Amino acid sequence: MSLVFIPKGTPTPKRTLNKTPVGRSELYKFIHLRALNVTYQQIASLLGRSTVIWSLAAERYGVTQQIKDERAALINNRLEL
Repeated sequence: MSLVFIPKGTPTPKRTLNKTPVGRSELYKFIHLRALNVTYQQIASLLGRSTVIWSLAAERYGVTQQIKDERAALINNRLEL
């Protein structure tokens, strides 16, 4: 039995957070990705901010209705084809 603690996992590098406010182009991309049911983890990796920021973004920036409208438009366009 060893008295020295040896971690078994590989250390993950710390993410540097982008502290600037979310821009319009990022919100536009976020709305389209959420309309397609892309997960917050995938959005975070695509847009480069943390998962927490994107999970709170819909309520914080008031885009929940836009996401619903975009999703409905995508469904209606698909049904018309």
